[in-house]
Amino acid sequence: MKKKTEAPDISGYVDTHFHILHSIKKGLSRQEVLDSAFDSGMIFGIDIATGPEDFNERLALSREYPGLFLSIGYYPSWAESVPDPLEETLASQAGRSDKIVAIGEAGLDYYWKYGTPQKQKELFSRQIYTADQLKLPIIVHCRDAQEDLLELLQETRVEHGGVIHCFSGDYSFASACMDLGFYISFAGNLTYRNAPELRDVLKKLPLHSLLLETDAPYLSPEPRRGRTNRPSNVRFTYKAAADILGLETEELSFTVRRNMEKLFNLPGS
Repeated sequence: MKKKTEAPDISGYVDTHFHILHSIKKGLSRQEVLDSAFDSGMIFGIDIATGPEDFNERLALSREYPGLFLSIGYYPSWAESVPDPLEETLASQAGRSDKIVAIGEAGLDYYWKYGTPQKQKELFSRQIYTADQLKLPIIVHCRDAQEDLLELLQETRVEHGGVIHCFSGDYSFASACMDLGFYISFAGNLTYRNAPELRDVLKKLPLHSLLLETDAPYLSPEPRRGRTNRPSNVRFTYKAAADILGLETEELSFTVRRNMEKLFNLPGS
């Protein structure tokens, strides 16, 4: 019988991006998603919004777990159907809890062709404006839209920074985003054999700009690939990243945690 591969033991790790209710819809229980993560050493995690409709349920969960924080925002799929007033909706949600630490995930996705590029840009720009008004960082989604995304970010001042989540570009794109005050976050695809270019970007990245995430329930890292992802699996990505960088896993975990605390203004920052 093949021996079960266990996640490396890391105390005090963080997962900067996951979707709790998406995970539950894919068949995991709340215990498998949250209890297992916090029991295994996670101290902070951010449950990421893709729309406003499940806010109350997500907020209730955040009140049960001291280390669980939330973002609020509209995914690019809302480009043709976003209800007005978007700005007022986000401001109202943000005012209900100090657990809300970011706007997003927002951005551009030309792979799935969610509406027209112009509609996507309008939705993204409105959320950048709202993030600035609320003094929050923004969590950015980008797929097959790097040129337009970078042009928009260069034209629109992002006052409180943000993160390019689940990074999939080259170092030139990463460098340009960092110049604009953004962190770069890698998900489980960093561990895939067909992603040597991501590992090359990581090697060049300054540690003070690095974040790690699961994007659970998606993109399970090796050796969990093909299964529904969960926040506790981010430890495999920590181990892979530490090996690539020649660091101890605990050292990398501390660095990522400090970066997360700084960007999202969490306790300890």
